[in-house]
Order: sequence, then structure tokens, then C-alpha cells
Amino acid sequence: MRWRKKLKMTKHGTQLKLHKPVLTDEVCDLLGLDSAHLKSKARLKVKPEGKTRTFVDATVGMGGHSVKIVESGNYLLGIDADDWSLEYAKKRLQEACPPLLDKDKSISQGCFKLVHGNFKDISSLVANTGVKEADGVLFDLGISTSQMLDTTRGFSFQNPEAPLDMRIDKKDQAVTAANLLNVLRKDQLVDLFSKVMPKGASVKLARDIINFRESKSISTVGDFLEVTNNVKLGKHSHLHPATLAFMAVRIAVNSELENIKLALPQAFSILNRGGRLVVITFHSGEDRLVKEYFKILEVDGLAKKLTPKPILPSKQEVDTNASARSAKLRAIEKL
Repeated sequence: MRWRKKLKMTKHGTQLKLHKPVLTDEVCDLLGLDSAHLKSKARLKVKPEGKTRTFVDATVGMGGHSVKIVESGNYLLGIDADDWSLEYAKKRLQEACPPLLDKDKSISQGCFKLVHGNFKDISSLVANTGVKEADGVLFDLGISTSQMLDTTRGFSFQNPEAPLDMRIDKKDQAVTAANLLNVLRKDQLVDLFSKVMPKGASVKLARDIINFRESKSISTVGDFLEVTNNVKLGKHSHLHPATLAFMAVRIAVNSELENIKLALPQAFSILNRGGRLVVITFHSGEDRLVKEYFKILEVDGLAKKLTPKPILPSKQEVDTNASARSAKLRAIEKL
């Protein structure tokens, strides 16, 4: 199902553009989904005994990829750290998952389960639901368009008055972006920004933050924008000066790279033989971790690559969905 470019009100009253999933057809192909047998919403289906496969969407978000999984007749376990995203995904999945008619003529709708949690704990989250093995695990890393454009959370620089928060999970995460920028030493700030920015720009930005803190603390998006105004990313860069700085802080607040390192081995361990691990990344730090881990599995004879080179979105997809432009898709199959 194609998403229309429209806005929706969040529980905070904020207008958000609904997130459009990237590389959907490619993900379906790599997971081996039977798109030719999508479940009809208009009639009951007899529940196939022993034929339903199990997939884990470790970053279910607003359900873009997950909908395809349940529509193709499979069981989905969806995980996300964002409560609001889970609530929205639940509504979409309920629409995509028609009632099932069991052999005893009873009606059920048990084609998915959603769990609140961080994918760094994917092994225990899956085990606690009773799922023992999965036929496929999907990671769609980064944050959604809806989260990015939520003007109350500070992920982007759309609302200068917004608190500089950037936590994906406000329930279980205590440290905000403002907390980090106000307490880290200069060398720690340089290390934080160097994850995604040139070293020279990182050093200058760290120095500017230290100088800014001498007169006032950094508490809002506007404060951070003021500090990042003079960031130079190179004469060939077309990015807004604050783009990479905001990304670096978001990655640090949510421990994104560390969590990927923890999650990938766990995800591979819950796959059955022939199961597939499919990962979409959006910046070089993420992609490097996935590429290196997949190489280790291949060298050790534990898996085979399904994507010798990362799959990139087509020009047509990028033209209709700008958020896809930096996406890279990699996949392996467990031997």
C-alpha cells in the first residue's frame, strides 16, 4: 500500500507527515514474502495449520514494512521503543490482518503481536513472547519521518522553541540531548561529533559549545542552532550546517551504534536455518557495523550474503520519497 503525502495530528497536537517506508519491494523479496497471496480484507481465511512463518520487525515504527508481512499470511512480532509509533502501527496492522477462521470455526486475529522495548534486548523480548525461532528479522534503522518532524521532540530544527530532547523512549531513557551538550568535556564532544562529521568541523563545534555554555546552558533547539550556525561541512556539501550535528547528538542520546552492535548477534541467534537477517541503514556508521558483522558470519561459514553489494533505492523511489536517498539494504541467510 502506498502512503499518500499527508499530515496527521499526534497526541501532542503536532502536525506530522506520515512516514513512508523505504525499499519495501526489496525487503519483501529478501524476506521471501509471498506477495502473490496477500490476505483479502473482505473475507475470512481458513488458518493454515503449520504453514505460517514468523518474522520479527525489530523497528516496527508505524508499521510500513510490517503490514506487508501480515498481508502475505505470516505471523509478525513487532518491536519498537516509541510508544506512539506502536499505537499507530497497531491500528494499521489490525486493518491489514483480517480475522482468521480456525479449523474449529472460531474466529481469531492472532497474526501479530507488538512489544515495547529497545532492539538491543531483542533476544529476551522475543523469548518473553514465546517465539522460539524466526524465519526473518528486519531492522529499519534511524528514525522515522514522523519522529523527525514532530516539533515537540527536538529531533530536527523545525521548531527553535522545542526542548532539545531527542529521546526515542521517554519512558526508559533519562538523558536528553541538552543534558549531554551541557556536561560533556571538549574531547568527549569532539568524539561524539566525529562519528558523522569531519574532524575539523567537530573540533570547532565542540569549542563553540564550550564557549556558549559560559554564558547560558543549551536547552532548546534554537540554542543548539545558534551554536551550529558556523559549522563548515565542506564546499561540496549541500546539507544544512546543523544536519549532521543534530544527527550525531541523536545517535549519542539513543546509543544507536552501541545498540546495533548488541542487537545483530542476538537477531542472528534467533533465526532458524535458512532464516534471513535484513537491515536498512541510513548513514555510514550504521552501514559499516552491519557490513563488518555480515563479513564475520560469512567468513565463519555461518551465513551467506544475499547482497554482495548493498541495494540502493531507485531514482524513482528517491524522487517520490526523499528520505530514501541515503538508504542501504543488506541481507544474509543463516546456514
